[in-house]
This record gives sequence, structure tokens and C-alpha cells, in this order.
Amino acid sequence: MSCTLSKSIKKSSGCTEFSFGGVDNILIGDYNLISGMTETTGGTVDAMDGVFFEYDSQEQTANFTQELVKGTNTYFTQTVNLTLSALSDEEYTELETLARMKKLTVLVKHKTGTWYGFGLKGTGLSVTAMTDDSGTAFGDGHTTIVTLSGPNLGRYQIVDSAVAEALIP
Repeated sequence: MSCTLSKSIKKSSGCTEFSFGGVDNILIGDYNLISGMTETTGGTVDAMDGVFFEYDSQEQTANFTQELVKGTNTYFTQTVNLTLSALSDEEYTELETLARMKKLTVLVKHKTGTWYGFGLKGTGLSVTAMTDDSGTAFGDGHTTIVTLSGPNLGRYQIVDSAVAEALIP
């Protein structure tokens, strides 16, 4: 496969756009139950079916990253982190089930309103770390930090908002 550059990437002239980070919503589903996924020519997921569950992370604690890994093979390591608080015993049991699952798909709604799909191309994601934190001071929360990560054969995918919103339970 030949690789040829085709486009410049420049900052726009004039005023700088305001921007911010952050995550607004997280959906997690079983990779093996995803079906009917199709993409537009540009790569946006415009159809997908599956069973997803919503995870409410504390404000300003969830994030996602992806890292290009080059070696014998080239792929992206995708990671989604979320912080949950005040969990019941039943919710801890659900997290233990989540931790045992080997292939998960995660949909993340960025604060800008764009939905991103992780674990859609490759092995899916799995829980790679789960840490309970008691906090130190009265104002600290008792939280559980969950990290989902996995290798994928491409970047995260943009998921059409209507598709993602239809998957919210």
C-alpha cells in the first residue's frame, strides 16, 4: 500500500476558536452483540445496533486517549477512563462483571456533542484497571476509577448522534 500525503493542516487565519475538553456521556456494550454497523464514505458510523448501558462518570473526571503504536504492526491503543462515585453493592457486582468481559465497545459523547466509538475495529476494549479510592479529606469522594483499553486497527470512529442517542437505554 502506497502512502501519499494529500492535505495540509494549518491553523485558520484570523480569530482562534474557543474549545474545551471533557466527556458528557459514556455507553458501554458487549462487542459481540454489536450488529448492523455501517459507515459513510467518510468513515462516520451511520448505523449500529447493540445493547449498551449508560455509565454516569463524575463531572470533569472522564477522558479518552488513543496512541499510535508503530513496530512490527501499526495500530492504535484506545483508552477510556471514568470515575464513578457512591456505588451500591449491586453496582460493584456489575463492575466485577464488566471487568471479566474480554471484548467491550465504548461510545463516548464529548462535551462538544460529538460521539466517538472505541473498540469498533479490532479486539474491542477490556477493563485493564479498576481502583477504589477512599479519599483523604471530608471533601474528597469515595470513588471507583475504571480504565478500559485495547488495541484497534484504526482511530476512534465518529458515531452519528442519532445512532448513538438511539442506543441509550
